[in-house]
Amino acid sequence: MNTVYLPFTLTLKARAVISAAGGDPNSSKTLGYIPGSTLRGAVARTLGDPGTDRDSPSFRTFHDLVLSENIRYLNAYPRISGRRTIPAPASLQRAKYPEDDGSADGNRALEVFDFLHSEKPEKRVAGLPYEFLALGEARPTLRAPSSGARIHHQRDRVMGRAWTERNGKVEIARGAVYAYEYLESGQVFEGLVVLRGTEDEIERRRAALKARLPETLLVGRSRRGSYGGDTRLKWSKAVSCEFEGAGTLGLALQTGDLDPGQVFRVLLTSPYIGRNEDTGQPDPTWFEAEILQRLAEASGSDPAARVVKRWWGFETAGGFNRKWRLELPQARALAAGSVMLLEATRGIPAATLAEIQHAGLGERQTEGFGRVVFLDPPVAALRLEIDDSTGEAQAVLPPDPPEEVLALERRLLTARAHRAADQTAALLVQGAKRIPPNSLLGRLRTPLRGEAETGLSHLKTWLGSGEEALKA
Repeated sequence: MNTVYLPFTLTLKARAVISAAGGDPNSSKTLGYIPGSTLRGAVARTLGDPGTDRDSPSFRTFHDLVLSENIRYLNAYPRISGRRTIPAPASLQRAKYPEDDGSADGNRALEVFDFLHSEKPEKRVAGLPYEFLALGEARPTLRAPSSGARIHHQRDRVMGRAWTERNGKVEIARGAVYAYEYLESGQVFEGLVVLRGTEDEIERRRAALKARLPETLLVGRSRRGSYGGDTRLKWSKAVSCEFEGAGTLGLALQTGDLDPGQVFRVLLTSPYIGRNEDTGQPDPTWFEAEILQRLAEASGSDPAARVVKRWWGFETAGGFNRKWRLELPQARALAAGSVMLLEATRGIPAATLAEIQHAGLGERQTEGFGRVVFLDPPVAALRLEIDDSTGEAQAVLPPDPPEEVLALERRLLTARAHRAADQTAALLVQGAKRIPPNSLLGRLRTPLRGEAETGLSHLKTWLGSGEEALKA
């Protein structure tokens, strides 16, 4: 089976709220990336209702681009210098205090320690402050997406304010204050669409996908309320694999055959939703059994590897179906960045590793879940670069505000200047012993009420040191 990857970039021209599962009901926490389900949903929305006739061209197109197992929409992660990032391995930890990791001196590099290695650091450690990492480079780079938060006020339309209705012991809130966390505009995210099948099937899907998707997409929630991302979609040349580049020691891609006794790592680059084959229940820890089973399938039923160490994280995975106007069932998932250290018990061909990376693991693979990459053995310590830029695209400036808004801004600025002047004057007169009477103050105000230049000239003379200066 042939496999082709179609890279694409999404450039945010506006803020985007990509809601994460969980959190307070009156708030929305955003993800640091754009999920593959977002692009898949955009394709489904563009195609519309396929109908019930399975032989119709519209239904076949809908099946090829949305329902088929031979197409996968991978998550769009932040981009660094033309390279797609992935979630950093959870086993990487930094020194807890800046003076211990070298960043206190202004260096744009961070010393990290891999806890899958047998040698442990003597320093106190903490998690990485940067969520994503660019693989395949000689100098791996860390990056955190730029995000912000904004508070909104939902008012009752009749009362004009938020209030609480009390009906006995029951309180009903009318209006609320809620907060949105969002991704800032100007950032670039890169994802991939995986196409599998014969050459003719891949070409048909590729042509249909590019023809159906518009260049401008709205993503996330509150798309009509100043959010929505207003993303610009741009396709790149097709490639044969998800990851490219040799990388560096400790973060190099494992692309060759594995010999018996050789140690390697498997890193989750997207959340994994698994189902225990014995109980039939959702089970994120089934990842271990599934990866060992897939490694053994290539050459007999004997185990091909054993688990040495693991460093896992967990999260809740959900979603929303706009067609049904319902949330998708939530499931406990193994978080992206979870990593395992394995040892090959017999030879494992490189083709087996490549097939696992092409196909993915677990459920909801069409939406980009269950993606993995194989890495070389860990090293005790690494030096990683830090990228603090806001993105490859310049932030889009808002249009000029209307005159009413400018007038409000001037009034607010004037009021703030008056308050600052009053506070400064109050500090100056704190130690005064002889306060001038109101009659004298009135006489002093008279020259100041004329032309601005004349008033400032009088004020400069009074506060000077000449003969006409005011004396205490």
